[in-house]
Amino acid sequence: MTFVHPFALLLVALPLAYVVYEWPRTTRRTALCLKMLSFAAIFLAFSEPAARMPETKTGVVALVDTSDFHAGEAVRAAHAKIREHIPFMARDRAMDGDVKRICELLASGRLAPSAA
Repeated sequence: MTFVHPFALLLVALPLAYVVYEWPRTTRRTALCLKMLSFAAIFLAFSEPAARMPETKTGVVALVDTSDFHAGEAVRAAHAKIREHIPFMARDRAMDGDVKRICELLASGRLAPSAA
């Protein structure tokens, strides 16, 4: 880590000196410590710290589901009923018609579990 203005780091000592001066005089020590930390952070920011990060980092995350999941009878029946009205989507297409057909199936009750 480097600092654009390293001399500004000297200012961080000022809030600490203030705490040492005020500690015996105050009963609100938590507020005093919070005030000191706030000013120390501001003075640290004045020094403009900069961290150089390597540009060649690469991250990879893989998630593999190895569970033996099988849909239940009701789900398979609903899927079969939907496929009677809406074909498998092998390529991109506008889906507004498919959504409209699903809404009609739901509204008519033809997709209800009892109808499956």
